[in-house]
Amino acid sequence: MKEKYLIPYKVKVFEKESGEIRDFNDSSSDMLDTILTTVQQFDRKQRREISISGKRHLSITEGKNGVFMGGTINFRY
Repeated sequence: MKEKYLIPYKVKVFEKESGEIRDFNDSSSDMLDTILTTVQQFDRKQRREISISGKRHLSITEGKNGVFMGGTINFRY
């Protein structure tokens, strides 16, 4: 997003309580962005896997009596 939209269109990003303007040319802030993005992607993937495994568990344990949570309808529903 930063490379495609913020820098080319010269968008000013204000951060912190003091309202400092974000410097996109600073290497330390670029590294921090990379680290935070990687951690957020990992967290999102982990939550997705937990959600899927929980739905599979409910489908297996409850079977046709389980609550429909969207997606493909269970066999013999």
